[in-house]
Amino acid sequence: MATPPGGPSRSDDPLSPFSIERRYAGEMILFTFVGTVDDSSVDQWREALDAYIDGRPGAPRYCIYDLTGITDWGLTPRAREKLAYGASLHPDARGRVAIITPPMGPLRAVIDLFRRSQLSVSQPTLDVRLFSSLEEGLAWVAEILPPALR
Repeated sequence: MATPPGGPSRSDDPLSPFSIERRYAGEMILFTFVGTVDDSSVDQWREALDAYIDGRPGAPRYCIYDLTGITDWGLTPRAREKLAYGASLHPDARGRVAIITPPMGPLRAVIDLFRRSQLSVSQPTLDVRLFSSLEEGLAWVAEILPPALR
C-alpha cells in the first residue's frame, strides 16, 4: 500500500502489547497486537482508543486491529466486560473497523462471536468486519475516508 497523504506515524513502545500507527493525517488508526493479550493489554488498548475517539469528537472511526501477532489470548471475564462496556459508551459510533485475524481457529471464532453478539447490538451503525489480510482490511476501511484524505 502506498504511503498515504501526510504519511504514517508510529508509536512503538517495547513494553506495550501493541503498536499504534496513524495514517491519513491521523484519521485512520492501526493497532498491531503482539504476544499475550490480557487484562492489562485491554486497559492500555482502551486508553489509546479513547484518546483517538476523544481527539476526533463525532467523527467516524477508521480503525484496524491486526490480531495476527497474538500468541496467547488470555481474555478474562473482566477483560470481556471491559470490552463490552467500552462499546456501550458509544452507541452512536459510526465508521468502519477491520479486525485482522488468522483465517481459521479459535481466535477468529471468539472475535466473530463477540462482533455478532455484542458490537452489532451496542453499536449498530459501526461496520465491523473480519479479514484474513491486513491489506484487504486497510483498503476496505480507506474506501470511506473523505476524498481529500485518500
